[in-house]
Amino acid sequence: MGDSARCLDHDHGRDHYSDCPNCELKAENNALRRESREREQDLARLERRVEALERAVERLEADGGVVADGSGVEVAIDG
Repeated sequence: MGDSARCLDHDHGRDHYSDCPNCELKAENNALRRESREREQDLARLERRVEALERAVERLEADGGVVADGSGVEVAIDG
């Protein structure tokens, strides 16, 4: 590839040359996007877990009883 500063293969979806700066940047960008999506999914799972725990606490406060949080741990509030 004569001019490694410009990669014409991007439009064709072919494998790219490892010494092409554009291809290296594109690969790095794709990896960062993938990592970002994974972190967003992790965050969404944690948010759902927090919401479930908050609902469990609300039920405990309302009933004064014992509620399992799904992790195998039961919590009791002595009133």
